[in-house]
Amino acid sequence: MSVLVWVFRPNRRAHDAIAEIHLFGSQGYRWVLDADIEACFDRIDHVALMDRVRMRVKDKRVLALVRSFCKAGIMTELGERNGTTSGTPQGGILSPLLASIALSVLDDFAAEQWTSAVASRRDRERRRHRIPKHGGSARHARPLTRT
Repeated sequence: MSVLVWVFRPNRRAHDAIAEIHLFGSQGYRWVLDADIEACFDRIDHVALMDRVRMRVKDKRVLALVRSFCKAGIMTELGERNGTTSGTPQGGILSPLLASIALSVLDDFAAEQWTSAVASRRDRERRRHRIPKHGGSARHARPLTRT
């Protein structure tokens, strides 16, 4: 998982993101990217999402449950069901998790770009150990690296 993304991640709160920004600012960083993807939950491709879920989940029953959740559809005001071919149900209990899984592709891409831009792993490790810890967790002492 990357420190680059804070939404729907375990042990990540808005307060942690602000603390991270302050830490990076004290180390000379001057830019923060805050992005929102318009209609993210509505546009998640079911095939791509299921491919990503299959990478980690091998139990066919769980996969069938996730697929059913995605294809559950929408109930109209007249009580009719409209099927869905993309997106996750807004307000559904799995929607934040499924969005996080779908967006992990973007997370991986950004981390890969960052990693290739800051030299070798050995160089990054050397720099990481020179960063002082500010009373927080070790995560705050590792700027923009994968945890």
